[in-house]
Amino acid sequence: MPTYVYKCSDCNHLFEAVHSYKDRLDECPSCKSIGKISKQFNTPIQIVNHNTGVKNKAGTVVNREIRKYKEQIKEYNKNMKKENNKK
Repeated sequence: MPTYVYKCSDCNHLFEAVHSYKDRLDECPSCKSIGKISKQFNTPIQIVNHNTGVKNKAGTVVNREIRKYKEQIKEYNKNMKKENNKK
């Protein structure tokens, strides 16, 4: 089953859920808001096209994606700290 990424518009909680594409989530696991979550864009690991002449090893592609997601997590944590300091 695929993994989906969701974000709650009430508490900005970002979370993953594994379910069938037919299933829908309505409740945020953090704040229990109903109907306030939305699917987020989730990029799968890129497939290297050998016809383009680009010589990427699988490990290089994976490491690049890991660095990208780490930066996104840092930015998310930074924004959450700002939100918590406002309260």
